[in-house]
Amino acid sequence: MNNCRYSDREEDIRTTNSWDAFVEFLETIYFPGAAELLERKLIAFEFEVFKSCYAT
Repeated sequence: MNNCRYSDREEDIRTTNSWDAFVEFLETIYFPGAAELLERKLIAFEFEVFKSCYAT
């Protein structure tokens, strides 16, 4: 997987796995555990959108 860089509120830059960042994103916009419970097609769609917006 690709890596995604982002800064948090303390302005620290950290590198994380794209999938881990995506799971965190899903759990923020849906609910905790969403990556395990949502339909595969919805997750695939959301991942493609996520990659197009956030991948470097």
